[in-house]
Amino acid sequence: MSFIATGASQESGLTVKNLAFYPDLNLDNFRALYRIDTTVKNEVAIDALINAMVATNAELKAWRAEQEAAGHAALADVPADSYDGTSEKITHYLTAVYSRAKALLVERFRDFDSTGAGHGRADDLNLTTGDYLQQTRESLRALKGLPRTIVELI
Repeated sequence: MSFIATGASQESGLTVKNLAFYPDLNLDNFRALYRIDTTVKNEVAIDALINAMVATNAELKAWRAEQEAAGHAALADVPADSYDGTSEKITHYLTAVYSRAKALLVERFRDFDSTGAGHGRADDLNLTTGDYLQQTRESLRALKGLPRTIVELI
């Protein structure tokens, strides 16, 4: 399942407040980066962002405690390389949350398309829920400074 951009885009200026340690989430940024058009109502997109944020923050709870114990009051204060003025830690965090939110929306909705051929093309070109959840996993591991994969011989 995926989304086809069909609705008009318009800026909402809405921000989803986060815990003090993490950056707030910008609805317009999420919509632009993950091709979420206005056929998905603000309330639905915000609900997905909140659920993704809560789950991501829960997974990072112990890591966040370590960072706060080391004297870092916010994610932006954690030492990291910066790209285009943004800490790589913030980039990984936002990718994790936005990818998880997109996965939630993909699970919730079907494509908007009137033809079978168009539907088939959309499925070929767009990522699946599993792909978005994999992006979430990889971003969380990168944020924590862990390798992307774990290989174990049985």
